[in-house]
Amino acid sequence: MQEIYVPTGDDQCIRLTLVSIFQEIAQVQKYLGSIQETFSVELESCETITQNLKIRCVSHGSCRSCPLYILEFDQVSKNYALWKSAGKWALGTILACLFATRPGPKSKIKLNVAKLQTYLDSTKVSEKHDSEFLTQTLQKLNVDWHCVPFDFQVFLDLLDESIDREIRGKTGHNYLELVSPLQYKSLITMAVLRAKVTSSKQKLQNELQEYDSHMAKSQEGSEELHSSVDIKNQQLGSSDNSKFSETPQHSPSPIEDDYSLSSRQIMTNFQKHFKGLAETFETFDIEKCSPRGTRNWKVVKPPKSSKSDSKKVKA
Repeated sequence: MQEIYVPTGDDQCIRLTLVSIFQEIAQVQKYLGSIQETFSVELESCETITQNLKIRCVSHGSCRSCPLYILEFDQVSKNYALWKSAGKWALGTILACLFATRPGPKSKIKLNVAKLQTYLDSTKVSEKHDSEFLTQTLQKLNVDWHCVPFDFQVFLDLLDESIDREIRGKTGHNYLELVSPLQYKSLITMAVLRAKVTSSKQKLQNELQEYDSHMAKSQEGSEELHSSVDIKNQQLGSSDNSKFSETPQHSPSPIEDDYSLSSRQIMTNFQKHFKGLAETFETFDIEKCSPRGTRNWKVVKPPKSSKSDSKKVKA
């Protein structure tokens, strides 16, 4: 299992584990969508300074127990790598947040109630619902109706669907006649949660699609830049070659011949006397410090019969 450690900015690092490599953004959408549906969790994303996409839970507000996801785009393979931090999804804690006391000034609470009433007035509610009971139940939930985008029609459709599964063909004029108040309240709460997740899921799907388009444009821009640089380099190279080819050629003079001969002679002398030094430059200190054996030298007198021979030194 592949793991990396990413700094969090406060002298700490977070461990990320590779979930999977996806070839298309649609696969990422399907994977994260299944997580949202399974655990009824709301997710939101934001792009980091390194052009990765950070995906985190917003069902708990400032959540620290749920896993964090990082989506990374590989410009070479054009695949997506999804990384995950430590943590677990817990449906019980998400439901507990809906029943938590909503802090805030009275003016904010009034604004919240007014927005909820707007939803109720603008949507056709079935006569089988007890409007007063439904309104009171929704008002007691810890939901910022005036801040969070919420599709009230989706909520009612999900609520009717869940109640129909519970009553299983029972007939009655009002849902409170067919289910208990406690069960009715729990079904309302679950329908709110599922509607919030549906809106969050659609929003995340759009954000992932926008991120994919942004990465594709960035990739195209990078390739066009490299291509233009290569073309410019080729043009510069061809112009330089043309300049050299246009230079008039003339037969060398005797002075130039002597100069060429002297130049070759200098190069020959250099290779003869300094090439060895250049080749052993990197090992100079090693050779200098290496132990050297003692060598005895002696002079041998030349034989009398050979007058032309000079004195010879033998090691």
